[in-house]
Amino acid sequence: MHPALYVEEILLEIFGYCYDREEYTMCINKTDLPALARTCKAFRDPALDILWAELYSLAPLIRCLPGASKQIVDNTTIYSLNRSLEQDDWDIILNFTRRVRICQLLWPFAVTSECVKELSKPPTSTVSIFPNLCNALIMDPSDDTFPFLRHLPGPRLEVIKFSYVRDAIEIFREGCPNITTFDYDSVELDNDAISSLICQWSKLRSVNCPHVVPTIAALTHLSNMPHLRHLSVEVCDALVDRVQSTWPSPLTFPTLIQYHPRSLYWAPVSRFFDHLRLPAVEQVDVELACRPTEQEFRSLLATLPGTCNHQSLIDINIHTFERIAPSMPVPDPQYINFHHLYPLTVFVNLRAIRIPLPRSIDLSEQELLQLTLSWPRLEEFHVGRHDNKTRGLSAITPGGFVQLLGQCRSLTRFNFPFNTHGYTEVHQGHPWHGLKMPDGAVIDVGVSPIEEASIETLGIFFHVAPFPQFRLHDGWDYLEPIYFEEGDELVELFNKRWSRVRSLARKHRMERDNLLSSLRNRGQHCG
Repeated sequence: MHPALYVEEILLEIFGYCYDREEYTMCINKTDLPALARTCKAFRDPALDILWAELYSLAPLIRCLPGASKQIVDNTTIYSLNRSLEQDDWDIILNFTRRVRICQLLWPFAVTSECVKELSKPPTSTVSIFPNLCNALIMDPSDDTFPFLRHLPGPRLEVIKFSYVRDAIEIFREGCPNITTFDYDSVELDNDAISSLICQWSKLRSVNCPHVVPTIAALTHLSNMPHLRHLSVEVCDALVDRVQSTWPSPLTFPTLIQYHPRSLYWAPVSRFFDHLRLPAVEQVDVELACRPTEQEFRSLLATLPGTCNHQSLIDINIHTFERIAPSMPVPDPQYINFHHLYPLTVFVNLRAIRIPLPRSIDLSEQELLQLTLSWPRLEEFHVGRHDNKTRGLSAITPGGFVQLLGQCRSLTRFNFPFNTHGYTEVHQGHPWHGLKMPDGAVIDVGVSPIEEASIETLGIFFHVAPFPQFRLHDGWDYLEPIYFEEGDELVELFNKRWSRVRSLARKHRMERDNLLSSLRNRGQHCG
């Protein structure tokens, strides 16, 4: 055998190509790696290290034991043990678990509760079942599994992610001082307990607790973290009151890159922004549970320039997870206009502005062009909604869109109504004057009406986009016309017209590409 194949780093690189990780099933190639592990002594450990690097169930551990059996329950394979674990069984288990780096246990574990109890009682000489574990994801365990979870904390553990876990978090209070990522996604919680747990770790880089209202001690601790990059917490008026009484001057998070506040109401978020300073933040993602009043919406956007660095902020996302009964009154006014968005023009490197609130748009073409003139690097623009329930007062003409592309050369996603009324002629030459959208670009025109006379012209206009990656969307869903104020026939008519525009644009693009290819081939032949 070649001497290079005795180098473990080389073998790990080669065997890594046998690792077949699928997005949802998380499966590993079931034949190649075990076959490599049985080939020779030099291959054994590297192959097993990759095979057991990620554990998504306790079933593989039980299957390796001589006393294991399986049964089918409700079309699910469940593994069990015929006897208690002995020292030889533990030698097999520990030989594999020491290789595990990522452990994601989703209840049920595909093994019986008796198996879990047996795995919770390792030999007394065993310090940890998973001594090299780095990443732990625990989702909705039963009370029977808590004794087993006590074997997960260790000095190498860096990432902890919980989902619908109640008392299990106390297990990780000690024994894992190197936590860098803490993710807790559950509404069943004790804010004080979670905050106290956060204060135990001094190397945090990411804290994602969208349902946790942190204590003052936790906020102080997080603001002193030298490498904190991501923070997601819930904000309420009581928290803001405590912050303002504790810190007369603004609270600063000097290294924070992504800030994701979540709240049931708008006012606390605006107040909290007013008392924060985020000099390095790049992304602000605000999630709220209700629609804003005019004053609340204006106030939130107006506080961002004083909180965030004008040069570093590149992504603004403000959205709702509404819980409003149909009988409740909707706050007025229901339009997003130029004066709301103007404070954001100070962010000169902005790449994405997403405010898909259930509000219409009152933004003229000239106002839109004036706003985007401040954002030359803009890649995504999605403000308000323009669907069957929310109609705007705004639209951009094809000529205005060409001017917009000239200002924002990197634009890849544009959600805005199009005004195609009377658009029946394309000027000679390139419809976009030599401009183009990047591959994968999307234009969403919403429920923009379209005339029969404009179809051919729009097909020519849009054919310059990079098909087939480019997508042109509309909001006319003729399968559910009852939700539109237009009649059934008109909804279906607009849908078919936009479909014809897409087909014509694709046809013209293919013809153009074939012509260019033919000319290139002819030139090469002549040469």
